[in-house]
Amino acid sequence: MSKEQFQIDDSDGPRLTRTWVLHPDIKSDYGRRDATLALAEAVSLAHALAELEVIGSNAVRLPKPHAGIAEWFLRDDDGRPLMVFVVDADDAFRDGQRVQVDARFYKRVDSVARDGQTHSYAAFVGAAPVVVSSGT
Repeated sequence: MSKEQFQIDDSDGPRLTRTWVLHPDIKSDYGRRDATLALAEAVSLAHALAELEVIGSNAVRLPKPHAGIAEWFLRDDDGRPLMVFVVDADDAFRDGQRVQVDARFYKRVDSVARDGQTHSYAAFVGAAPVVVSSGT
């Protein structure tokens, strides 16, 4: 990587971000890809990114994906869809129920909706959901 190739300002050139690549090795997924091969692919992709220096990598053994985290799509009082990652969610919640979740803003997530269009959703991480009413 040369200064001329990436230079966009008067600094000394691009700064590298040091990173360690992790890849899940999910033991409960019997149809999974070999974690060693998947990790090698992830490291290869990380090396291809400009301004990223890969300093190491590991496959991390997990019992199951996203253990204890559920992904919910909810609507606020104005009908806007929100994405909420709920920690330790109870399976007793059903579609159409009005719920209250103590949550904090996480980031915006672009996702393809059922209409085939890409939409940007506000995403939150929350816990302790409670049913407020059964909905309409």
